[in-house]
Formats: sequence, structure tokens, C-alpha cells
Amino acid sequence: MVEKSGENRSHRAGLPSLIGRSLWRILQATSAIATIVIWGGDVHAAQKAGRGIHSDWIFSLVISCMSLVVALVWLMPFIKSHRLFFVDVFFAVMWLIVFGIWARNYVPRDCRDNHDCQQLKYSIWFSLAALLLWLSSAIYGFWRFHKERKGGSWGSMVRRGVEWV
Repeated sequence: MVEKSGENRSHRAGLPSLIGRSLWRILQATSAIATIVIWGGDVHAAQKAGRGIHSDWIFSLVISCMSLVVALVWLMPFIKSHRLFFVDVFFAVMWLIVFGIWARNYVPRDCRDNHDCQQLKYSIWFSLAALLLWLSSAIYGFWRFHKERKGGSWGSMVRRGVEWV
């Protein structure tokens, strides 16, 4: 009987791991799409009305588009995205900034009769979801990277301490 090596697969755990990772990246892409639709609609409405476009919208749209592209690229099964966990860390930090920008401006507001304000509050929740999704994938990627590099389990990594050399 011929044994197949797991070296060429992106996840040695097989199909369940691949499905879980793919669902996670799809959720990341979905949160990015939701924020793009909401903020993009606001930018379009502002342009149509002849108002200026605030830099918060531009920054948020750029981060949303970048994270959408990366989440879709990371969906490819042959990419070992856990080795690039620092990209996930970058997007977690960027989503934290985006969340902070919009939460500071719109959480205190009363949006009962204002549809536009209510939509922006929805975008705050999607940006929080994106932050948590990217942060958790960064933690998981770090763990997988360290486990692959040093071997062992999460507990052994904690007992030994994180070694970068």
C-alpha cells in the first residue's frame, strides 16, 4: 500500500480542516462585502448630492476591499495561509481602527428615524465581526505556524514560551 505524504496539502488534518478554514474565510469575505456595500452606497450618495467624501469612508473602503481580496486568495486550498499569519494580524489591527472610527462617531447617536444612520450602525457590527474573524484567524495561524515550526501542542508552546529563533 502506498502512503501519501501530507507535505503538499495546505492542512494535514484533511478535509474537515479545509472546510472549516474555507468557511472562516468566506465569513471574512462576507463581512467585507457587507461593509463595502454600505459604505460604497454612502460614498455614491454623497457624490451624487455634491458633498465631499470624508477620509473615514475612503480608509474603510480600502481596508474592506483589501481584506476581501486577501480572504478570497486565502480560500485557495494550496495556500498555507497560516504561514502568513502576520497578514491576518495586520487586517485585525486595520479592522480595529475602522471599528474605532465608526463606533466613536455613530454608537452614541440615536438613529431611530434616520435610515442612513441606522445603516452605518449596521456597518459598525460588520466591522466588529471582521475584526474578530481576522483576529481569531491570526491567533490560529500563529498557533499553526508555531506548531509546524517547533512541533508539539498549544500547551507545550505555552510551557516552553514563544521562541522566535
